[in-house]
Amino acid sequence: MRKLTRKTITIILIIITVIGLGSALQSLYIYKTGEGYCPGTHEETSLPGSTLPGEQDNIGGLPTIETGGETSECAYLYSRPESSIAGIHFSELAPIYFITILIILISYYFINNDLLKILLAILYLVGLLAIPYLVYIEVKLGVICFYCTIMHIVIISSSILYYYEYRLHRL
Repeated sequence: MRKLTRKTITIILIIITVIGLGSALQSLYIYKTGEGYCPGTHEETSLPGSTLPGEQDNIGGLPTIETGGETSECAYLYSRPESSIAGIHFSELAPIYFITILIILISYYFINNDLLKILLAILYLVGLLAIPYLVYIEVKLGVICFYCTIMHIVIISSSILYYYEYRLHRL
């Protein structure tokens, strides 16, 4: 069986990262505009403030986020204070995270540099460490964000592939 080269693995990582970036940008769009398709609701989403006073949803009596009679899981999750860290929403951080990784991966494709390897390792580790908290928020609120799940899968699969590359080529 033929070994994968560093450049081949980097191309695969770039493709996976672009998928994560697309998901992050869709998540940011829903968060910023309150509109957009969120799988699972089958309707356009809207953020808080679009409901009538006194309306309640089925999750702990919190204000509902209506989408033609359905609660949007993405918009509900994005509206919660737990979805921010140090006043910055995770939907704002995710595109920055994936763009940073993408820039480093493209650089790494052309330049086999120790600093780039360390930066990638740190970023993948940060992503892996953040996932349990992000999943905890979803479980706590009883909602699953489709785009968040895609990003989690991208981070986990990218990290595994990167560390495989590390062991294979002893970066």
